[in-house]
Amino acid sequence: GQEADAARLLADAAAPNGIRGAAAEYLGAVRHPPSLDTLVAATKDADPAVAAGAIRGLGRFGGETARKTLT
Repeated sequence: GQEADAARLLADAAAPNGIRGAAAEYLGAVRHPPSLDTLVAATKDADPAVAAGAIRGLGRFGGETARKTLT
């Protein structure tokens, strides 16, 4: 589905960073549990657009893991 495609894009370092950041935001907005670890890891991505997208995505995802990562 769309969530799996977005997760693949986020994990693909060769994908454009704007796309990766948008994928991270999407995965958080739809609260896709299999992507939680990928979102957490993406908060430390070397590209600020990807890291920012992951941070926003985790904010939308919510929950204890997201809170611990963001604080």
